[in-house]
Amino acid sequence: MAYSAQHKALAVAIVNRHGGQASKSAMSEIHETLGIQASERTVLNWLKEAQAVTAKPGANTEISPEKKRLRPLTSGLLQEAEGALSDLFERIIRLATTRVIQGLESGDIKGRDAMTILGIAYDKRQVELNLPTEIIGLLPGLIARMEQRGLNPPDVFWKLDEKVRQGALN
Repeated sequence: MAYSAQHKALAVAIVNRHGGQASKSAMSEIHETLGIQASERTVLNWLKEAQAVTAKPGANTEISPEKKRLRPLTSGLLQEAEGALSDLFERIIRLATTRVIQGLESGDIKGRDAMTILGIAYDKRQVELNLPTEIIGLLPGLIARMEQRGLNPPDVFWKLDEKVRQGALN
């Protein structure tokens, strides 16, 4: 299958987020996020090509001219891919937060599940932005989002505390 330069760049960005390794989780994310079934070998070739593009002049970068000619990666395309992934993750987090708040308001989501979902979503966001993932660092953002939605944060926390005391979150 012929993959676009955008597929290549996004796959490279995903692998870079996994420490530059085409690990099982990186490959799974590539398959799920991009909807392509590129092999590990193919992705490793794209990574090698990306390293050649971003290498300092004079570095040893052995990419065959045939592969470069097909759908070449550029440093600009690699930067665009990083931005596109950041935007995608931010949209997913916003959607998850909205659905959790709606679920809490309607009673469809238990408090414990809501906190787990929000905790994972915010941790992913913090990692994405290279920020700390400690709960203290997250509270201001969580409180601000509650206020943006017209909720009173102390009321939300008291309701959660009440549900914990009633055993409703187990």
